[in-house]
Amino acid sequence: MNHEATIESVLAKFFQAVKDCDMDQLPVASQVSYSGTMLREPARGAGAVKFYMSETAPFVKSFSIEETVIGSDSAAVMVRYEAVNGVVFEGCYFMDIEDGLVTRIRTVFDSLPLMKGGMDPRA
Repeated sequence: MNHEATIESVLAKFFQAVKDCDMDQLPVASQVSYSGTMLREPARGAGAVKFYMSETAPFVKSFSIEETVIGSDSAAVMVRYEAVNGVVFEGCYFMDIEDGLVTRIRTVFDSLPLMKGGMDPRA
């Protein structure tokens, strides 16, 4: 299997686990770190990353991968999410991948739609 196919395979497993809300299936290294706009402090270690993602996944109704760019040992994946409250937001995962596992995840999401979606103007 060539290098790009290996990264594509890791990405497919990662996003299938997210879709299935089965974070035990995330292909992450034991020392993985996850940082991003939705986290105050980075999640460090496979357990912490899986826990964080398991806490957020139930709020996602659906998602689609809009574009993927693969580098020599990394990938950038643009996604579009629809939350269970109907709010649509977009973001990007920047992932480092080594030996078939994700070693670092950095995310940037447009959090303004999420904040607006959480505010009920009738309240």
